[in-house]
Amino acid sequence: MSSSSSTHQLVTPLAPSHRSLVTLAAAAAGTAMLAGIWCYKRQHRCAILDEDYPLDGLSDADLRKRIMVQEKKAKRYGSLVSVPTTEQFVGGGWVKVAESLKWKPKGSSATKRNPFLPPYEPGLCVGDLEETGHRLLLNKYAVMPGHLLVVTKLYFNQNDSLTWADLKAVHRVLEALGDKAVAFFNHGPQSGFSQGHRHIQIVPNVEYPLEEDYREGAQLGFKYTTRPTATVDAIDSALSELGLTWSPDSSFNMLWTLNGPLVVIPRSRDETKEGGVGINGVGFTGSLFVKTASQLNTVRQLRVLGSINLRWSVVDLIGMEIEQQMGQVPLPRFGHTCTLIGEARVVLFGGATGDTGRYNITDDTYVLNVESNVWKRIDMRKDYSSPTPSPRAAHAAVCVDHMQLVVFGGATGGGSLSNDDLYLLDYRNEDRPEWVAIPVGKGPTPGKRYGHTMVFHKPVLIVYGGNNGTETLSDVWILDVDRSPFLWNKVEPVGGGKPSPLPRAYHSADVCREGPATGMMVVFGGRTGDNQSLSDAWGLRQHRDGRWDWVEAPTKKGEPPEPRFQHVAVFAHTKLIIVGGRSGDVSRSLATCVYDTEQCEWREIPSVERFRHATWMLGPLLFSYGGFNHVHPSAPTNDLQLLDIERAMGLVLPRAAVPPQPPPTVIPEQQQHQRAAAGNNYDSVMADARPQQMDYSYQGAPRPPSSGRSSQSPSVLRETLEQQSKSGIWSQIGAPALADKVYIASDRDASSTVHQIGLDALGEESKRIRPPGSRPTVTPTRARPSDEGSLHHFVIEQLLRPDSWQPDVDPNRFLLQPSEVRQLCKSVLQLLRKQPMVLKLRAPIKVYGDIHGQFLDLMRLFQRYAAPTDGPGGDIDAMDYLFLGDYVDRGSFSLETICLLFALKIKYPNQIHLIRGNHEDPAINSTYGFRDECKRRLRDDVDNDPNCSWAWFNKVFEWLPCGAVIEDRILCIHGGIGGSIDKVEQIAKLERPLVVEQTPMTAVDQQVTDLLWSDPTDSDDIYGVTSNETRDPDGSGHIVKFGPDRVVQFLEENAPLTMIIRAHECVMDGFERFADGRLITLFSATDYCGHHKNAGALLFIRRDLTIVPKLIYPVDRASLGFGAHDTPPPQGAGMQRLQRMQPNWDASITSARPPTPPRPSREAHTPPGMHPFSHNHPQEAIPLPAATAAWT
Repeated sequence: MSSSSSTHQLVTPLAPSHRSLVTLAAAAAGTAMLAGIWCYKRQHRCAILDEDYPLDGLSDADLRKRIMVQEKKAKRYGSLVSVPTTEQFVGGGWVKVAESLKWKPKGSSATKRNPFLPPYEPGLCVGDLEETGHRLLLNKYAVMPGHLLVVTKLYFNQNDSLTWADLKAVHRVLEALGDKAVAFFNHGPQSGFSQGHRHIQIVPNVEYPLEEDYREGAQLGFKYTTRPTATVDAIDSALSELGLTWSPDSSFNMLWTLNGPLVVIPRSRDETKEGGVGINGVGFTGSLFVKTASQLNTVRQLRVLGSINLRWSVVDLIGMEIEQQMGQVPLPRFGHTCTLIGEARVVLFGGATGDTGRYNITDDTYVLNVESNVWKRIDMRKDYSSPTPSPRAAHAAVCVDHMQLVVFGGATGGGSLSNDDLYLLDYRNEDRPEWVAIPVGKGPTPGKRYGHTMVFHKPVLIVYGGNNGTETLSDVWILDVDRSPFLWNKVEPVGGGKPSPLPRAYHSADVCREGPATGMMVVFGGRTGDNQSLSDAWGLRQHRDGRWDWVEAPTKKGEPPEPRFQHVAVFAHTKLIIVGGRSGDVSRSLATCVYDTEQCEWREIPSVERFRHATWMLGPLLFSYGGFNHVHPSAPTNDLQLLDIERAMGLVLPRAAVPPQPPPTVIPEQQQHQRAAAGNNYDSVMADARPQQMDYSYQGAPRPPSSGRSSQSPSVLRETLEQQSKSGIWSQIGAPALADKVYIASDRDASSTVHQIGLDALGEESKRIRPPGSRPTVTPTRARPSDEGSLHHFVIEQLLRPDSWQPDVDPNRFLLQPSEVRQLCKSVLQLLRKQPMVLKLRAPIKVYGDIHGQFLDLMRLFQRYAAPTDGPGGDIDAMDYLFLGDYVDRGSFSLETICLLFALKIKYPNQIHLIRGNHEDPAINSTYGFRDECKRRLRDDVDNDPNCSWAWFNKVFEWLPCGAVIEDRILCIHGGIGGSIDKVEQIAKLERPLVVEQTPMTAVDQQVTDLLWSDPTDSDDIYGVTSNETRDPDGSGHIVKFGPDRVVQFLEENAPLTMIIRAHECVMDGFERFADGRLITLFSATDYCGHHKNAGALLFIRRDLTIVPKLIYPVDRASLGFGAHDTPPPQGAGMQRLQRMQPNWDASITSARPPTPPRPSREAHTPPGMHPFSHNHPQEAIPLPAATAAWT
C-alpha cells in the first residue's frame, strides 16, 4: 500500500482544474446563502441565528462547549431524536439494535425539503465554518451521542469529489474533538447515504478496535486500502489503487481520524440478500447497527459477521454522565431542593453541607443555567432587605408561577423543625430576586414537618406526609393559590373500606400530566414510623364532585422496585421514574425504576447511585445533583449527573410544544381523506384531545415560562385576586353561569383602566364610557427578546405589543416575507393535523369571538385583560385561550391578526386553541378582503401561483378544528347548530381537510353550513328552524336560524353539556344571551366596519365555570396612541397613518359589501318587568358524571 502527503497539505492548491472551481464556489458560499437565510437582523430585531454563529475563531474547548449547548437545546425542543439502542452479544461480538430507526423518514417520501439547508430546527445547527463554506450540524437521528455533520452551505452533490475545503472543515472539527472522533464519507449508490447534499459525518468518542488492524494492513475479510492522512492526493491515490473513481456509479466508504489513517473501502452492495443488514461507515470501525429482529437473526447466523470478520466492540450508550460545572459551584450537600423554573434555570435552596456528622444546615440559594452549566450564588441577606427562609434541609420546593417557586417545611438541625411558613422566591427579575413571606389566613395548617412532599397541580399546592418530630404522617393538605386570602385546608380522602397508604416520610411524589393517570399526584416508597422501607405506589385524585380518594397503582408486568426511601420521583410523559434512594443497607445502590401508567408495568434502567439528592427533568434529559453515593455514604457530593431517558428506556418519548418540522408541500392523498378522529361516541372521538394545563416542549416536564431578565408579570400569589375564597376546598364544577358583573375597560384614566358594573347597568355604561375628548391609555413596555432562529418567536416579538403596537409606515408592506409566511403556515399546519375536530379543553380559559382583522382591538383586549404570554402582562401560565374563528377579512390588519395567532399556537400549542369560522374559507376571504391584502402587502401572485401565501393560509384553515368542549359542559363553535346538528359526534366525525361547499349537496355539506353560518332566531319567542333572510337573500334555504327549543333539545341530547358559546354575529354589548342564558353570542371587534359602534368582549371562564364578560368600547381615531395622564407619545409615521385612516376596517370592502347588521336589540322582546340585561343564575345544579377510574 502506498502512502501520500502529510496533513499540512490540506491547504495546498488543487491540481484538477474542475475541483478548483468547486472550491471557489464553496469559499463563496457564505455570501451566496444570505438570500436564503431568515435574516431578521435586517431590522436589528433579534440575536444572531444559529446558522450564522461563527465557529472559525473558537478555541477547541469553546467549540466543544458550543456543540454541547446546541445538543441540549435541540433535545429540549425535540429537534434531536436520540435513537435508542440495545446491545446483544452475537457470535463473538456485540451488535447494537436500533429499532427506532425503522420510523426514520425516508428521502423518497412526500417531504422534499433539504434538511441541510436553513431554516433549521432549533439547536440542530452548531454554527458557520465560514472560511471553508460549510456549516456544522447535529444529526437529527443520532444513533451515537454527539453525531455531527459537516455540510456545504451551497448545494453540492454527494457524489462529487471532495475538495480541500471539505477536508479542512472536517479537520477543524476533529482537532476540537480529539483522536477518539472518526469522520465518515459515503459515495455512490451502494455506500448507504440517504441525502444527496454533500455531507461528512463525524462521531466523537468512537470505540475503534480495527484502527490498529488498518495501520498494520491486516487481513479482515473485505477489501480496503489506507493512507497515513486524509488529503486530496491521498484520496485520489487510494481510489486509483482500488480501481475506483469519482463517477456517480462508483461506491465506497471512507473513514479517518485526526491522526489517520485514511481508510477507503469499496462497496458493491449495501445489504445482504437475507435479512437486509446494511453496513454503513460506522460499521467499519467495529460497530454494527441493525434495525429489526429479522436483521438481528441474520447476524446471529453469522452470514454477515462471518463474511467480513469484524471484531465488535461495546459502547456504553445509556450510562450516567458527569457534567462539568462552572461559576460559583455550590458545596457538596444533601437534603436540598433543586427546582426547574423558566426554560433553563434551576434554583438550589438549602440542604446540609459538611462531612461525617459535622453537618451544617444552610439557607443557600444558587441558580444554575442548565444550558451553560454555570452556577450563580444569590445572597439576598447581604444585598437586599427581603426576608429569607431560615436554614433548612429535608424541606420541599415547587415551581408555581412565572420564574417563581415556593418553599415549605424542613428540619433545622438538633431535632428542631422550621416553622410552617410559606416562602415565595420571585426570580422574574434576575438582577434583583426577592424572597416573599406568603401570608396565610387564620385556621389549621399542616404544621411543622420534614421528609414530606409538595407538588403544584394548578391551582393548588398539595402537601403530603412527612414527620412532625413525634410521628410519621399520612395527611393531605391543599392551598388554592387562585383564592385570597390563602388558606390551608386538610383533605379527607373518601374511605369506604378502601385501602390507603401507610404514614411515611422521605417518600417521593409528582403529578402525572398525560395518559390514564392524568391529574393524579402519584406517591412512591418512603419509610414508616418503625423504619420499614416501602415499595408501594399510590395515586391521589379528585373527582368532579369534589371528593378525593386514593387508588393503589396496579402491577400487571414486571417486579416493583426494591423498597427504598430518600429517593426522587419524576414523570416523563406517562412514565414515573424512581431515581436513586437507599434501603436498610446503605452501601448497596438501587436501580432506577420506571413505571408505565399506561401498561401498568415496572422496568429497570441504569442506576443513578445517589440518595438524599435532587432531580429534575428537562426535555428527555434527567438531571441529578448532590446527595450521597453508596461508596462514601457519609460524605455528600456536588456532582451534576445527566441521564438521557430516551436512550436508557429504549424508546422515543412524545414531544408537545415543539417548533415543528415543516410539513410536506403536498399532502398525501390517503392522509387528506383520513378521518380526523375515530370512534362511535363522543368520549371515544375526543379521548385523545386533552391538552395539559402545565406542559413543556417535552410532555413530562412541567412547562415553566421562559426566563426574561426583567419580567414583571403579575403573580397570583402576590396580588389580591378578584374573588375572595368562600370554601376551603376546590369548588364542585357545576352548571356554567354568567357572572352578575362584567368588566369594562375604561380609556379615561390610567389609574382605573378596568372597573366592574352590574349587568343591569350595562346599557347606560355604553353611553357614558367614552365622553368627548377622552383618550385611551397606552403604556409602553420593553420589547421581549426573540429566540435564536425561531420564526414564531420573531413574530410574537414584533406583533404582541399591546401597549405600543403601531402599523407600518407603508400600508402596502408586511413585516414577513412570503417565504416566511409559508414557513409559519407549514409549522402550524403540522400541529393542527394532530388535533381532533373537536377539542376537549379545561377551565380556566378565555374565549374570544370574531376579530376580522381589527388587530388594534385584539391588542386593546390583551392590554386591558392580560395577553397570552409568559412575559410581562401575560397570563398564559394560568389559563388557556380559545378563539372562535373569523380572524381575517374586512379589517385592515388581517395579516397581523392571523400571523400572531399562528405564532402563539406554535409557541403554546396546548394553551392556544383556534377553531374555524365561515371566513376561513377561500371562497369567502377571496371576496371580503384577505386575498387582496395578501396580494397587496405580500405581493403574492394569488391569481396564478398555487403555492402563494394566501393559498397556504387557506390550506391551514382546512385543518382547523370546528368545535371545542370546555369541562364537558360548554360547547364552543363559530356559527350554530342550525337544523341538522343534533350531536357533538357529528362535528367530531367531519373529515379534514374540510372544504366548504358553497351550495350544500349532501347531509354532511349541510351540517358544515349550519356549523359555520347559522344564527339563533331574533328572540327567545321565535321557535323552530326559520329562514335566514340576512345571510340567504336568495332564499335557497341552506342558511337558517334556530330557535331556543333547538338549543334546549341539543343540550339535553348531549348531556352533560349545558351551554353553547358561539360567535359569528355582531352584538352591541360584545356578548348576548339567548335561550334563557343557555347560549351566548360573543363578538370581539368593536365598531364593526365603522357602522355599529358596538362593544367588543371576551369571556373569562373561571375554574368553577362562572363566566365573566370583559368589554372594550370603540376608540376615537383622534385619540389613538395617547398614554397615561393624557400625555401624547411621539408621533411616528405609523401612528399618524393610523389616525388618518379608518383604524380597524377596510373601507373599500365595507363600501362594496356592507357588514351584516347586529342582532336585534333585546329590549323589543324583554318580558314586562325585567330589565333587558338582568341575569338569573340557574336554580338547579346539574348532576355531575361520576369520576372515571385513573388506571384500568
